[in-house]
Formats: sequence, structure tokens, C-alpha cells
Amino acid sequence: MELKNTEALIKRFRDYVIQQSRSNLSKSRKNNTKELYNSLKGEIVSERDYSIVGFSMAEYGMYQDQGVKGKSSSRKAPNSPFKFGSGSGIKGGLTKGIEQWVKQKGIQFKDKKSGKLI
Repeated sequence: MELKNTEALIKRFRDYVIQQSRSNLSKSRKNNTKELYNSLKGEIVSERDYSIVGFSMAEYGMYQDQGVKGKSSSRKAPNSPFKFGSGSGIKGGLTKGIEQWVKQKGIQFKDKKSGKLI
């Protein structure tokens, strides 16, 4: 049996999955730097009797997808294999990352007493 439209159908499927993944990133407002958005790729490997579609993305996409358990609670991501606070990171290294995230999001803090922007 010969399947003439199979390759075109598989390409459409690959493109659809990538398009939906990018759309989900944008809708969930997790597309600050577009690094993960631009890293989404799909590859088709075909042999005589079969085709396989494989997808890849930046490593931290797995954390976005599956979530990360908290240091003392796993309420928000109970089935995630990832856990915050492994102890292997640089001491105080999270501060730099949070600072960068705040700048990307355009968050402005106010002084509680004076109400002025910090």
C-alpha cells in the first residue's frame, strides 16, 4: 500500500504542534525573551515503513511544562520530577535571576511610606 500524502500530513502535524506550543507560551505570558519560543523545533525521520516525529526545545522548557515542586511543598506541581532548592546552585544566585525577570516584566516597586517608585 502506498501512502502519497503521508509526508505532507506528518509535516502539517509537526508544524501544528509547534504553532500550538508557541501560542500556549504567548497566551500564558511566559514568552519574555522568546528564547524558548524560538528554540521549539520538530524533526521528521523516515525509513521505508515508518516515520517518527521528534520535538526539541531549550532545556528549561521542561521546567515550564512540568512545573517545579516547592522547597517544602509539592502542592503546585505534585507530579513534577523537578524540585526547588537542591542546594547545588550558587549561594545568592537566585537574586540575579529574579532581578532580571522583574526588569523584563517591567514591574515597578513602590516605597510603602512615601508611595514613590523605587
